[in-house]
Amino acid sequence: MLRRMAPWIFASLLACFPLSLQALPFFVAGDSDRPGGIVDVGLGEQNIVKFDTATIEVLFDKDVLSFQGASLGELISDPGLGFVPLVINVGIGSVLVSLVGGLEEITGSGELLRISFEIEATALPGPSLVSFRCPSLATCESDYDIPEIPETTGTVTVLSPSTPIPLPSSAWLLALGLAAAFVVRIRS
Repeated sequence: MLRRMAPWIFASLLACFPLSLQALPFFVAGDSDRPGGIVDVGLGEQNIVKFDTATIEVLFDKDVLSFQGASLGELISDPGLGFVPLVINVGIGSVLVSLVGGLEEITGSGELLRISFEIEATALPGPSLVSFRCPSLATCESDYDIPEIPETTGTVTVLSPSTPIPLPSSAWLLALGLAAAFVVRIRS
């Protein structure tokens, strides 16, 4: 009898203690494509209180993705805001990007940074993780309700390479059309 009641007792005890589970304000929007294709992965934040600059490290699988470039997300892409994405360092499987030069502090929700990758020709189909994080507490200059950007991970999905459908050559199509026209003409 106690075995059947144990889950209920546990749930009742848990309900007595308040849990402070706070969802992190960051999100990653991933993309998908076939090997050789270009994908974009964006880092965004919900409910920004005040944002003026940040240094962000992006980690990825070097066997699946190769870094192509960094651009501003839609939230800070207005040229009047003065933000610039500076690629500080590109390593094997990582890139360090700084968002600098904001003329005014940003509030709201949206994408802050967009990273473009090319999917390697040898990449196998399936998910590949891309993580955004603060390189260290000292270099993370973002002004959030939390002291640093927590590691936030998204997924790039590598699709199967498409198999080309063989198309008949033009000569065969012409011959087939002429044969059909000849048969129709003989019958009439």
